[in-house]
Amino acid sequence: MRKIILVIFCIVCLLQACKKSYNNEYYERISGIKIPITASVIETFDNGEFLTVTSFQVTTKEIKELTSQNHFEPVDGSFVPGFMGSNFLKAASPAKSDLNKCLMIGGENGKALFTYVLDTSKQLLWAEINYPDWGGK
Repeated sequence: MRKIILVIFCIVCLLQACKKSYNNEYYERISGIKIPITASVIETFDNGEFLTVTSFQVTTKEIKELTSQNHFEPVDGSFVPGFMGSNFLKAASPAKSDLNKCLMIGGENGKALFTYVLDTSKQLLWAEINYPDWGGK
């Protein structure tokens, strides 16, 4: 019986350790951008070393809220943002050819960099934060 409990405990710990979840507080602290509470997380990925990226489904109302509270700028084709996180997303990632139809905002907080890309026609938001060093600190 003791071995069964130990095996179950190990499985639960392993599943919890492998589970990656969106950390709203971290994204907001680094970027200063508040994601609307009602936005739906589609997918999140954090490699624990140099980047975390999350995709959201947003409504028209949430898009208006995001654009009124933040200085999103059109991607005009002369500068297409480097969005490394798209390589890690499986469900909904921005296609490079579509990025020039999107709005974006980016910046840095200390050594951490952030990029947010908003596709108003598909009602998708992608948020990426690059950790300040390869150790994820």
